[in-house]
Amino acid sequence: GENTLAVKVHKFCDGTWFEGQDMIYDGGIFRDVFLTSEPLVKIADYTVKTDLDSSFNNAVVNLSADIRNNSTAGHSGWSITAEILDENGNSAAPAASIPVNAVGSGKTETFSADIPVTSPKLWSAEDPNLYALVLTLTDGQGNAVETVSTQLGFREINFTSTEVDWAYKVTTKHWDPITINGRRL
Repeated sequence: GENTLAVKVHKFCDGTWFEGQDMIYDGGIFRDVFLTSEPLVKIADYTVKTDLDSSFNNAVVNLSADIRNNSTAGHSGWSITAEILDENGNSAAPAASIPVNAVGSGKTETFSADIPVTSPKLWSAEDPNLYALVLTLTDGQGNAVETVSTQLGFREINFTSTEVDWAYKVTTKHWDPITINGRRL
């Protein structure tokens, strides 16, 4: 048989007061609507941290990905490929392959990698250099199951945190200026 899908549209909801700023009170779908389908084994979440060295020349991308298995069987032999691409689509670092050893049915497992990046263009308000981080989940037969991407910037912000004693009296005696990538604001 044919698969059918229905989309239910509400004219007013608990967020109508907020949406009212658009001054659109007509019913129906007046913005783009996208329907997506997720694979049973998927990238449920990921965390990315960029860590610059002390000279702000090179970096390490700390990547952690949660893989969720919503299928009825366990899976093993999968992998995550992580690519870091510049604005022209060129690799800023060799692609990293992260083994997904095993994820049981109904389970979520976390897999991590540290990816070295040589001489990335740094992000600042004056030069907002961005890269694309592309993660591809591949099954045991080498088929790409899911691909996700996000923007990635390399920056390090430093400041002196204020410390207090038990009575909340400030004990910090010296504050350094805030810096981004080692440069004072």
